[in-house]
Amino acid sequence: MIESGSRDEAELLAKMIGEWRQFVDSVATGYRFCIYDYTNDLSARDIIDELLEKKVAVRPEQLDILAAADEYFKQSTDESPLLLVFAPTEKMWWYGRIPKMLYDPLLTDLREL
Repeated sequence: MIESGSRDEAELLAKMIGEWRQFVDSVATGYRFCIYDYTNDLSARDIIDELLEKKVAVRPEQLDILAAADEYFKQSTDESPLLLVFAPTEKMWWYGRIPKMLYDPLLTDLREL
């Protein structure tokens, strides 16, 4: 178990890993919302990173779920030449990826960038 952080932060981390996993599933099956929703959903991964950097308590199985979701996200997306938000994509790699299965309104939003 990684230590530090409050119990509330540990609960938040577990919740955000679950939300990230659900989001990744929606990306894999075809994301059907706009670019604002997409970037907002990507920000869940930001919160996870922030909490992990703070060394918030996390069970090993949660880290396994996170690693699997990250890998599935990479498999379900392509690298994008578009910068969706101003973020260091080396560290926040998820902002440099777009779904392989694109549907409106995200498809139209990306075309208009």
